[in-house]
Amino acid sequence: MFTWVHGFVFAAIGGLASRLLALAERNPSFGFGILLLFVVFEFGFTVTAMVLAAPVLMALTWASVLVANLLAAATMAGYFWLLHPQLRVSP
Repeated sequence: MFTWVHGFVFAAIGGLASRLLALAERNPSFGFGILLLFVVFEFGFTVTAMVLAAPVLMALTWASVLVANLLAAATMAGYFWLLHPQLRVSP
């Protein structure tokens, strides 16, 4: 059951990120707000995992959960980097 919930939540967050990036393409000033939202979301997820998933965190440390989330975020960022070339900063 956890795998299905995890997959659904991951897909929902990816869809939301895609919509936010489309908004940032139309109005670049939203970009910093979206980045700030991502940082707050990562912090909130890590704290929630530490509080609610204590049995899981006996096997996994908070650092490994954070690194796994950052790797997932980096993968999504790379994917969106390829699909949204208008968001790239030109020198």
